[in-house]
Amino acid sequence: MKWRKRICIALLSLLLTLLAWMSTTMSSTKVGRKTPMVRPICPGPERPGEKTQPGFDILSFPRPEYIGNFRNPCWYGHSFPDDIQSSIRCIPVFYIVGQPKCGTTDLFSKLSAHPDIADKTAYSAVHWLSRGRFKQRLIDAQPKYRPRVTFDHYASRFRNSTNQVERKVDLSSNIIDYHPMIIGDHSPSTFADNQHWQEYVGNENCEEPRIINAHYLRHMIPEAKIILTLREPVSRLYSSYCYFLGDGTPEAFHESVVRETKMYTDCFKRHSVRRCAYDNTLSGMSDMKVGMGLYSVYLEDWFQTFPRKQVYVSFLENYSKEPESTLEEMFRFLGVSPLSRPDIQHIANATTRNIGKVRKKSLPMLAKTKALLDKFYEPFNTRLTDMLKEEPNWF
Repeated sequence: MKWRKRICIALLSLLLTLLAWMSTTMSSTKVGRKTPMVRPICPGPERPGEKTQPGFDILSFPRPEYIGNFRNPCWYGHSFPDDIQSSIRCIPVFYIVGQPKCGTTDLFSKLSAHPDIADKTAYSAVHWLSRGRFKQRLIDAQPKYRPRVTFDHYASRFRNSTNQVERKVDLSSNIIDYHPMIIGDHSPSTFADNQHWQEYVGNENCEEPRIINAHYLRHMIPEAKIILTLREPVSRLYSSYCYFLGDGTPEAFHESVVRETKMYTDCFKRHSVRRCAYDNTLSGMSDMKVGMGLYSVYLEDWFQTFPRKQVYVSFLENYSKEPESTLEEMFRFLGVSPLSRPDIQHIANATTRNIGKVRKKSLPMLAKTKALLDKFYEPFNTRLTDMLKEEPNWF
């Protein structure tokens, strides 16, 4: 009798496990459904994929030993070739990420006006994590190439900001020789542009990534502050279309939207939403990049990688209406010294940067196009609302 009882218990346990797996699998394919993130099952390192590049595995790189009396992550290293006076190297501690035409350039320009934030340089949007480290640098002797843009090259982009950080000392601080200035990077592509994810070690033979840019950033700077700026996805998509393809027409835009939304909808029927969002083939076939508006998919990965308190979510609509209060909240989030109301007003009233001039000359979007896109993005916007119940948003 005991062996029969044991068999019954084992069969019951197996049945419950099977039912739980079926429930998770079915629910994860429903757009907008609030379910736990299920990572794809991929072969381990003992069966490396053909495309992975160990040289790009930032998770295996030793993190620099950051100097304790610097607010920004800085360390002692060899001097830059054209700077023999300093042996300090720094990388940004805060990152403004998002999607094109969400106001990242203007926002960074205004934030960098704070006296505790190093001045904006020409290289602040270097897109190193998402693109730059995969590129090769040309030298004068064609067609030879320098090594790929390494972590050392990335740090060198902030040499001017590093000098500012090193020069400013807060004598009133309890920390001896305290350097309060911080550096920022406003590469919006860091948020969702993981087009090289199949080359990341840890994603061997995966159908969707386990390792993304967020994991690399968390490894390099565990205390990094992330400012994510978004925009209503339909208006963002049309603004991007008019800005980058100024000779396009509303009719041509509609035709592209019909084709691309169908591509993604068909993919959702066959695979998980996350797999489709990170599908490089699908993205490559999409001229309008409709997939950029799947905000909730990408944000869920960031929320699972960084502590919630290190991510500030902003919306261009709110920033445009209330720039002063938004900037004040962001300064507080970054932990810089408070500014007076007149100082914040002066920063907020500065000339808007990188405005879409081509957009002003464009015709309005067709009503049927907007209706189609509203329906396509609706489940993702609903999911985003659930994720940000404590945040102000446009919904």
